[in-house]
Amino acid sequence: MKMDLRAYYRDRPYLQPIMSSLIIYVIFVYLLTLSPFQFSLFHLRQFISFKRGYWAAAIGGASVEDVLLNLIMLLPVGVALGMILRSAQFKIWRAVIVAMVFAFAMSGSIEFCQMFLPRSTSLVDVITNTIGAGFGARLAFPIRRFDLLPIINQFYDKSHRFYLRLVSVYGLMAIVLFMLPSYLNTFSNWDMSYHLLLGNEATMNRPWWGSIYRVMVYHRSLKKAEIQSLHATDFNKPLPKRFSRNLLLAIDSPDNAPMVQGILKDQIRFAPHPALAQQEPGTGLVFAGNRLLQSTTPPVVLSNWLARGGQLSIVVWFKPAKIQQVGPARIISLSADTDHRNFMLGQSGAMINFRVRTPLTGENGARVQLLTEPILTADRAQLVVASFNRGDASVYVDGRLISPRTYGTSAYLPLLFGLGNNRYGKIAVCFMVLFPLGWLARGLVNRAKFKSFVSGVVAFLPGLISSLVNVLHFRQGMDWHLLLAGGFISAILMASGIIYESVFGEHRRVRFAEDVDG
Repeated sequence: MKMDLRAYYRDRPYLQPIMSSLIIYVIFVYLLTLSPFQFSLFHLRQFISFKRGYWAAAIGGASVEDVLLNLIMLLPVGVALGMILRSAQFKIWRAVIVAMVFAFAMSGSIEFCQMFLPRSTSLVDVITNTIGAGFGARLAFPIRRFDLLPIINQFYDKSHRFYLRLVSVYGLMAIVLFMLPSYLNTFSNWDMSYHLLLGNEATMNRPWWGSIYRVMVYHRSLKKAEIQSLHATDFNKPLPKRFSRNLLLAIDSPDNAPMVQGILKDQIRFAPHPALAQQEPGTGLVFAGNRLLQSTTPPVVLSNWLARGGQLSIVVWFKPAKIQQVGPARIISLSADTDHRNFMLGQSGAMINFRVRTPLTGENGARVQLLTEPILTADRAQLVVASFNRGDASVYVDGRLISPRTYGTSAYLPLLFGLGNNRYGKIAVCFMVLFPLGWLARGLVNRAKFKSFVSGVVAFLPGLISSLVNVLHFRQGMDWHLLLAGGFISAILMASGIIYESVFGEHRRVRFAEDVDG
């Protein structure tokens, strides 16, 4: 009996999008369940040495919510497999068994990998995932008057006719999503009760050792030319007037006492630690041991000025007394204690640590923090400028930009998905957002040889457009990390499309059908 494959594929046009959706969904599940991608034998040894025993460790602390989520997680996988197997004339019970075996292998591999991650492993998850996939496969077959196949056919017909609208709406959503960190990285969650501190925390347990000659705080992000011009000035001389634009606060140390300048010079006062009074002229404010310079009252007016625009620049001329300082040791901070701050510039060994509190970075500003390469030298005066503009953070030392540089989307967007702040999280987010968009874009063209190219170009556009908008609107730097990730996903899309067309493409189907007919 000859099989008319052309009629078979013509009558089942939904098979290819179902297969594509299955592949994409399976990859999504692996990405979400294996984050934060910090694989280590340490976590495996912890699992093996679990005091309550292997059985208790394997079962885990499953709750009703966990059971329900795991039942639902692989339900779409079961539905997709059921539809594919139904089209291949599988009986119900065989399709259910195949789906459950697939889900068992998939869930088992996930739980095995999680033994090497800071996550819990549970046999309950494997069982519930398997049951959920089996139930999904059963839904793919008619149940009394309910039949999922006509619903999928109808949805496919509509989506096929409105590909352009789907891609346009999806692309716009992707652009908005990529720009979201720039709108969320504001100072709206700052605490106005914090004091401005130099040399230590108010809790006196993060001391910094060294000399501070001048501190300046601006309510905007300084440009590279301005920073290089600052580096050319002499901190021992009065501050030139050209640097007074947008200067909120400047703290100098003539005659061993802090002198305040800038827009807020009459509204902020400092109460130096008693030990700071016994110093020699020309040495700046010397900090050693538990010494501290603290504002007499919380500088509410300073916080309000900075919160208006979501921008900040901190300029510090200082000389570290030693490199072995950890904590990080606080050079300047607007904070309450070691876990709560609005901003902080500190020293960690020979590196500079810069944190700013936003709704995305948390109360300690530590979810995304800028830690430079080792650049500090003991007993040498250096100029450090740290700037923040809605997530775009940078540190200059002696007029030179120090890497790495933190960009809005690529550094902060993974936090919205709970994927952590690492290179794998960035790639995972870009894949989850851009791969479906690119694959949908294949439906915009009919000629097979252009489908892969169009899908790659469309997937690259959201990152490019959002980066350009941030450059023009927020005056940020170009997000090269996001563009690199977008280019990587585009390359994967093009390669996947070429392979996909060679296996499932129309020319392949027709040739195969002719061979069968012959």
